[in-house]
Amino acid sequence: MLISLKNKYICLNPPKVGTGYRESVLNSHYEYSMLNERKHQRDTLTKQGITPDKNNLSNFSELRHCNIQRTMSWAISKNIQIDDNIFWFTFTRNPWDRAVSFYNMYINWNCNHLFKTNSLVVDAEPKITSEHFIEFLKSRLRRGGAQITYIQYKDFKVDFIGKLENMHHDMSHVISRLNLQDICIDKKQNTQQQSRIKRYDHLIRETWTDEIIDYIAEFDKDVIELQQYVFIP
Repeated sequence: MLISLKNKYICLNPPKVGTGYRESVLNSHYEYSMLNERKHQRDTLTKQGITPDKNNLSNFSELRHCNIQRTMSWAISKNIQIDDNIFWFTFTRNPWDRAVSFYNMYINWNCNHLFKTNSLVVDAEPKITSEHFIEFLKSRLRRGGAQITYIQYKDFKVDFIGKLENMHHDMSHVISRLNLQDICIDKKQNTQQQSRIKRYDHLIRETWTDEIIDYIAEFDKDVIELQQYVFIP
């Protein structure tokens, strides 16, 4: 979630749909975000003579991926006035590709300990199974929420829906719509972070089963229909 009252927009960022790229592109052109709220709290504690640490810092991680409902609730809690002139936009991603990206991130963050022996890192690929993949999806996707929750809530719907697959073109449209003429979009932005993540996509895609394919199709069926996404093996 990125909010700018000055530039009149709210950007909603579903997990694994290019959040880092949009944060990089918009950079200093927003007033409210996970990073800004964390920095504000750190600065406040420091001014009070308190050293910021994990015991006195709040966890703002959920702000990064707030959907419409959570964004509205958070704005109300902060007395932030969202008027009708605010331009709401979000992005979607092919749900099957998104699921692979989710699982790849999990493997990078949570499975490295499986390949350590006597403090030495063993250069080995993780063991990936269909059973664990579907178990992971049933847990993680529900926590992250279906992509449709970033598009509409009750009678409210965002003004623009871009696609990760057309990120450069669609972000150019957003920048033009917001009249942010000083922003230069670089296709290579945020690649440094991505380069630190090992890719196990080829192994994950070998585990496709009808159960996994159908589960993802049902979970994100609204976005699949809206954006005409199809499963590509």
